[in-house]
Amino acid sequence: MTLEQAKVIAAEKAKKYGKIIFSISENDEYWFFAAGMEDGRITYDDGAGSVFISKKDGSIVEDNYYLSDFGQKFHATAREIYNREDE
Repeated sequence: MTLEQAKVIAAEKAKKYGKIIFSISENDEYWFFAAGMEDGRITYDDGAGSVFISKKDGSIVEDNYYLSDFGQKFHATAREIYNREDE
């Protein structure tokens, strides 16, 4: 799985919720694509449209409240590689 392939998958997931990708973070195992509204708002709706994508096999873990341990572990080792606000 390449980052470019993951971007396409993440954009499709975000679009299902009327959102776009606002930032991308990565650690050794996953990319995290944070979705938000096109007008710049990040909504707090249990992460709908935001996804983790495995670098190894492309498997998708949708962000939600019940995966908070997974997300916390990811964010403890992740770094941001893209932020739409920097454009």
